[in-house]
This record gives sequence, structure tokens and C-alpha cells, in this order.
Amino acid sequence: VLFRSLFSGAEGDEEKVEAVVEFLSASTWDAPQMPAGDAMRGRNLYHETGCVACHEPASDHRPANAPEDAELDRPGNASVPVVLADVWHQDALAAFLHQPLAFRPAGRMPDMLLTSQEAADIAAYLHLGRTQPGNALRAALQIPPQGIERGRQVFHEMRCAACHEAPGSSPVTAPSSHPMRALRLDQGCLAERQTSGIPRYDLNDLQKRALRLALISLQARAKPDHLAGPAQQTDWQMTRLNCYACHDRGYKGGPEDPRALHFTGTGLAIGQPGGSAHLPPSLDQAGARLGREGLEKILLGPRAPASSHTRMPLFGAPQVRPLVDWLLETDKGMPAR
Repeated sequence: VLFRSLFSGAEGDEEKVEAVVEFLSASTWDAPQMPAGDAMRGRNLYHETGCVACHEPASDHRPANAPEDAELDRPGNASVPVVLADVWHQDALAAFLHQPLAFRPAGRMPDMLLTSQEAADIAAYLHLGRTQPGNALRAALQIPPQGIERGRQVFHEMRCAACHEAPGSSPVTAPSSHPMRALRLDQGCLAERQTSGIPRYDLNDLQKRALRLALISLQARAKPDHLAGPAQQTDWQMTRLNCYACHDRGYKGGPEDPRALHFTGTGLAIGQPGGSAHLPPSLDQAGARLGREGLEKILLGPRAPASSHTRMPLFGAPQVRPLVDWLLETDKGMPAR
């Protein structure tokens, strides 16, 4: 989910931004006490536990047991930016890494089953060489105090509460959305040049083109929600949760070579004949092979120790229970191999 900029263009009023900052800064959060992190340990954990399946590996980190002739190329597929490291305090980042589903229950950042020490170590590594942005600029602008109540007002005027909770804010009733067929594919956030007053998502040309094509397809359907079967729902959920970063299903997905080198473990051969045991298994016929009990055991935990250093994360029951149903329905009657 992209964070949209609501203060671009004519809305880029520094006083409004300052007011929201003051309002949000007035709230308190009892952050859990996290241990001191070790950046070098965090560097190894970041590359071994599975972070690099979605996030970019360091160009100078050579995986353990990697063949001497293995080239550490940059992954061709896009990596998820580690943006929270730029704006979060190190202890807050460590707390998030320790229990991400408590902060973001949608499962897009899964629980990697890190101990508090491991989370602190990775946070320390991600903070190497980073500085908190915006603080010097904010001080240089010398904006007079705006007041907490003014910030609360701007927070609601700009509809921040549509996505975020804030102290003392009541649930927001979403306005009625435009019918799918009424959407203009050359306006709003998809326009070549965005006008003032439109949330800015900083979509690149490829993303805009993909959205336009998807909307054209949806607009052509009479009832798109009723046409998606379990196979399409399975593919959609696996794409949304990025299961394909580690697993393949139906000739789709699986870690590309630059990332696959980082899937390491005890006694697992990498880059050798028959040396694919270090990679996550294929999910072809997973519903037929594992059944409901097996799927729920894997997806809902708890986890048994494995020879692989890379961990199978938890995405949360609300995300995986529907996936279990769709997998079982899609793979019903298939040979369990």
C-alpha cells in the first residue's frame, strides 16, 4: 500500500503540516523496552532469515556456503523499499519488526518470528548511515506553533482518518465511491500531470499503465466480484502477500537467482546438482497434498525448528484462512504429488 502525499501542490502549506505534526506528537505511546541492537549480527539476520525475499540485499554481502563462482547480481525484480528505517526511531523500528502484525494486521509485512534481540539487531543494521529526515528543514522554516486543536482539525479536513487512527478521533464514515464505469482513466492520480487537491501516490509510468489496463478490464465486466473463482482468488492472495517471492505455483514465482543465494541453512547445498533443498517448496497441488490440517499447521504455526535459516513467516489468521479455503477448492481432485 503506497502512502499518499496529501500536502502537495496548493495543499503544501507548511503551517498545516506543522499543525498535524504537533497534533500527532502530543499523543504518547508506551514503546516496549527493546535490547540494544548489534548491527553486524543484524546484517547477517537480514540476509539469512528471509528479509531479502522482498527487500534488496546488500551488494557486498556474500551468503554463507555460496559457490565461489556465484555472481552477486542485483535482483532484477523490484525490491520493497525499507522506508520505515528512514523515519522511525530505532527502538520503534525494532518493536515493529518484533511484532509487525500488531502494527499492520493486513499481513503485507509478515511476522518473521524474530526474538526481541534479533529485531533490535536488524533495526540497528537498517539504521546504519541513516539520518532522520526533515528535522533540520523543520527547524530552518521557523514555523510558529499552530496548536494541537488546529492539527486535529487539519487531520480530519485532509481525511487522514480514512486510513489512520488518532487519539480522540471517532470512526470516519467513508464517502460513497464512484461507480467503476464512471472512473476516468486520464484523471486524478492517473493523470499525466496531477492537479492540486489530488492525493499524490508518486506512481511511475509502469504502475499507471498497469492500473489503467486493470481498470479497463474491470469496467468491461458486468459483475467482476462474482466472476473470480477460487483459482483467481488464490493467485490474487498469493500475489498480495507476496508468497511468490519464495514459492512457485503454476509456473509462477519462486526466488530469482540473486535472492536464492541468500536462502541458506545447515548442511544445505547451494548452487550444486540437487542443491535446491535450501529453497522453499513449490505450492503446486498444495491443497491436495497437505489438506486443511496441514495447510493450517504451516500457515498458522507454531513453527518447528528447520534446517533452513530462512523462516516461514506468519501473515495472520484473517489473511490465510481464506487462502486455505481457496487452495483446497482449487486443488480438489488433483493428484497429491
